Amino acid sequence: MEALLLPAVLLKRLRLRPEPGHRVVPVERFVLWADQDIRMLVTPRAAQSTG
Repeated sequence: MEALLLPAVLLKRLRLRPEPGHRVVPVERFVLWADQDIRMLVTPRAAQSTG
């Protein structure tokens, strides 16, 4: 159960965007992989007001 909650909490609090200029090259294997790491920018999401 915790394995589902942790990504949900992180995605609610953080914004993930690809790093500008970084190209993702797919590689065919049993599943689709990236040739190199996928670089992402992680920024906090703006706080939402309730009310």
